[in-house]
Amino acid sequence: VSVSQLATMAVRAAARLRADCRIGAADAVCPYDLAEQQDLVVRLVPLPSMEGMYAPIPKPTILVSAERPPGRRRYTCAHEIGHHVFGHGTR
Repeated sequence: VSVSQLATMAVRAAARLRADCRIGAADAVCPYDLAEQQDLVVRLVPLPSMEGMYAPIPKPTILVSAERPPGRRRYTCAHEIGHHVFGHGTR
């Protein structure tokens, strides 16, 4: 899969998620609220050497480094939601 194909897949998945959650294309999204709507657990934890991670089992959970600035934490949460949407595991 090329980078442009992957980008197209990501844009389409984001549009589907917005539609499923009744969020307009131009509406702002809080990734923490979106995670809650998707029944994801989000935990801010002290992770000095990484931004965050997604673990699908036992319950889909996103870990976000509490040691990053607030904007970076939101970005990381949104990124990890993408892993959930694509059905990725811990690798």
